[in-house]
Amino acid sequence: MLTLKQFLTESPTSDQAKALGLSYFGFGKYGKGGVLTHVVRFGRLVPVHRVSNIDTSGTKLKHLEHVEDEVFNNGVHGVRNALNSLHAIRDYFKHKGNEIKLNQKVDGAPSTIISHEPGKKPFVSTKSAFNAKPKLNYSHTDIEENHPSEGLQQKLKAALDHLPKVVKGGTFQGDLLYTHHDIQVKNVDGQAHYVFRPNTITYAVPINSDLGKRIAKSKIGIVIHTQYDENGKANFDPDMSKFDHKNPDAVVLSNDMANHLVDISPEEEHEFNTLLSTAGKQFQSTEKEVFDVAKHPEFSQHFKTYINSKVRNGELNLSVKDFVQFVSSSLDKDTAKLKSEKGIAEKRKKAKAVISAVEENKQNIEKLFRLHKAITKTKDHLIQVLNKHQMMKTFIENDTGELEPTEPEGYVVTTDAGALKLVNRLGFSAANFNATKWNK
Repeated sequence: MLTLKQFLTESPTSDQAKALGLSYFGFGKYGKGGVLTHVVRFGRLVPVHRVSNIDTSGTKLKHLEHVEDEVFNNGVHGVRNALNSLHAIRDYFKHKGNEIKLNQKVDGAPSTIISHEPGKKPFVSTKSAFNAKPKLNYSHTDIEENHPSEGLQQKLKAALDHLPKVVKGGTFQGDLLYTHHDIQVKNVDGQAHYVFRPNTITYAVPINSDLGKRIAKSKIGIVIHTQYDENGKANFDPDMSKFDHKNPDAVVLSNDMANHLVDISPEEEHEFNTLLSTAGKQFQSTEKEVFDVAKHPEFSQHFKTYINSKVRNGELNLSVKDFVQFVSSSLDKDTAKLKSEKGIAEKRKKAKAVISAVEENKQNIEKLFRLHKAITKTKDHLIQVLNKHQMMKTFIENDTGELEPTEPEGYVVTTDAGALKLVNRLGFSAANFNATKWNK
């Protein structure tokens, strides 16, 4: 059986190395005569002189998938990329190199686009900028016409009034943290903090901290995560030098974890390596045809809705028995919406075929669930380590208005294979499903 190191660099990488006459030095490194000549970058053998920054460009900010859901999304290649991404984050603690980008997700609202190009009138927008008919707001009147929600209008008007002052040139997207009237002062751990709640999570910053002093003078705060070029292509490594950080009216932050990480302890690293090795062995023992079940035409669309239903109920113990019941219940609800006897009969016949297909694939579905669980445990441990390096204190506000400590929303890792999110689904995701959110 392959070792974890071999698994992470298995064929075609090892075959390429053999064809080139290279020796394996360990940890994804190959060379000749004791000289390093090639390294593995997420499943590809790359000459050391060609290792460069990852290409994080795209057409726009897309929906991010959970790292563990790659089991269902992209089969063998998806799982390998997921495990490689987790492994790369561990290494990122050590050298903070350019092989990946690691960002903290910020639970801001609304998602705001600000553009201030030289010689052009500045505008702000929400994700509606990506509509077939984009809603771009150059004035307060535009905002009122495009967005009926008064709360959203207030946020966008503040963004239009203050963010163009600090954008030196370019188009950016970020999550709005607060406008000045959102800020409260509360005692947290015996110390006065500025507190604001843009969405589900409440953030707290000590009044006497450097960031707290900036917040006190500001009118608005935002975390930038994306920059767009003149052709509308997105770069998830925005140039923060394009902002005037000395202007007191706006606090503009980066969510790049390179600014916050210190190191991973030997104990944390050992636990991570153990969990990743277990997930790797689970992957190795999963036959390729098992992943075909994840794309089964009869029931594949139910996998992630099933997982989300478990999260809503505060647990994530996946089982085939529960999955069968969930699919059956979902199909019954679809049937109940029909009125004609013919439509009902056809729907029931289809439902019977779906349940039969699930029953026939029980063993393979169970293997997918086990692999999903192994990757989830590895991810959750890594999140616990990353949470020690968060940007701001995070809380959930209970029904009585008290602040209960919680984890950050999560993290995004971007490699040359794409971007994946790391979220504690029984923490933030569960709270987010049941929270009152901005009308985006």
